[in-house]
Amino acid sequence: MAIKYLPMTKQDHKDIKRLITDAWFSDYPFKEKYIKLYASGYLNMYLGEADYEMVAKDGDKVVGFIFGNIKKAPFKQRFVAKLKLYFYFIYMLFSYPGRRGIKITLITDKVNKTLLKPYKKTHKNELILFIVDETYRGMGIGSTLEKMYTEKLKENGINNVFLFTDTYSNYQYYEHRGYERKGALPVDFGLKNSEIDPVSEYYIYIKEL
Repeated sequence: MAIKYLPMTKQDHKDIKRLITDAWFSDYPFKEKYIKLYASGYLNMYLGEADYEMVAKDGDKVVGFIFGNIKKAPFKQRFVAKLKLYFYFIYMLFSYPGRRGIKITLITDKVNKTLLKPYKKTHKNELILFIVDETYRGMGIGSTLEKMYTEKLKENGINNVFLFTDTYSNYQYYEHRGYERKGALPVDFGLKNSEIDPVSEYYIYIKEL
C-alpha cells in the first residue's frame, strides 16, 4: 500500500465529509440529510480558518487529512466558507436536529475561547482538524500528517502549536506526539438525548516545537 500525501483539492471534500461523519456523527439518530448538513457545516467552518490542508490518499481515496493554520486562510476562501455557513445556519434553524447542532457549536466555541484565553497572545497557530480513517489507523498515517504540519510551522519560524480536543476523541494520541494538556473544562450541552453526546470535558493541548 502506497499512501500519497498531497495538498487538499475541492475534489477531496466528499471523502473528507465522509471521514467527519464516520468520526463524529455515525451514531446520531437523525435523517441522512441532517447528517450531511452537519458534515458540510463543519467542513466549511474549518475551511474558513485553515491555510494548511493536507490529505493522505490510498489511490484516489482520502484516508486521512489535517487542517491547520500557519498564517491565515486566504480572503476568498474565508469569504466563501462563511457565506456557505450562513445559509447552513438559516436552513438548520427550522429543524430540531439543526437547532441542536447550532447549540452544540456555540457552546463548544465558547468553551474553546475560555481554554485559549491564557495563551491567546503567545499561541496563534492551531491544529484545527485531524482525522484518519479508522481502518487505516496504526499505519503511521496520522503521525506523518502531524509531523508534516509541525515541520511546516518550524520552517516558518513558529515554535508552538495548540489544539482543542475532548473526551469523545483519542486525546491520548496527542500526548504520545508530545502535546501537553494545559487546560480542561467540563461541558454540559443540556440535551435530553445526552447518550449520543458523550463529551464531558474539553481540553486544550500545546506542543512546543
